[in-house]
Order: sequence, then C-alpha cells, then structure tokens
Amino acid sequence: MVANQKIVAAINEQIGNEFSAMLQYYAIAAHFGAEALPELSAHFYKQAEEEKGHALRFIQFVIDTGARVKIPAVSAPQAHFEVAEDAVKLSLDQEEKVTTQINALLSTAKAESDYTADNFLQWSSWRRSLYHPWFGGREP
Repeated sequence: MVANQKIVAAINEQIGNEFSAMLQYYAIAAHFGAEALPELSAHFYKQAEEEKGHALRFIQFVIDTGARVKIPAVSAPQAHFEVAEDAVKLSLDQEEKVTTQINALLSTAKAESDYTADNFLQWSSWRRSLYHPWFGGREP
C-alpha cells in the first residue's frame, strides 16, 4: 500500500506520544513503589505496558504501509508527587490528551481521504476506549 506522508508523519509523532505516556506511567509506578503502595504501583506498570502496546501497533501500521518509522525524542516524565491524587490526576490528564491526539489523527486521515489509516485509527480509538481500565474495561 502507498503511504500518505502527512499521515505517516502524524503517526510517527503519535508513536512518540504513546512512548511518552508509557514513560510517565512507569515513573508513576516507580513513585508508588517507593511509597510502599504496591497495588497502585502494579496498576501503573500495567498501564505503561498498555501504552507500549499502543505504540507498537502504530509502529507496525507504519511498517505495513511501506513507510519508515521515525520515533521522536520524548521529554522526561514527572517522577515525584506530593500526594497520590496528583499522580492519578496526571494519568487521567495524560489519557485525555492522548485521546485528543488520536482523534486529531483520525480527522487528518479523513481530510486526506486515507481510508486505510481512517479504518486503523477508528479501530484503535474504539479499542482504546472500550478496553481502557479508566472506562471499566480490560484488554481481552
């Protein structure tokens, strides 16, 4: 399949966003581990792995289109929190931000008439919201 370069560039950027979310969740998990909160730590380690899975799906999509993956640099995550609520709020804000980013990607795919990317992104967005723990679901 022929890759739309505008979509590929946007998806490469999203790969960085997913890895950034992954690193943030690892940092939160480590914080809770250091605070002797093992259940919260385990939850955020699982969230980090989920974000990694999202990034890997985007990487595979780019490869499948015959394009090149270009993972952008990501900023260091916040690693210390005064209270647990701050970490949980940051994670919810992160999820909302990534959802907005994916919706913007979907809009770009539609505007570019890239039906393959549109289909992939709709499936990805649907799966993310359906199975996401914030919404009471879990990966099958």
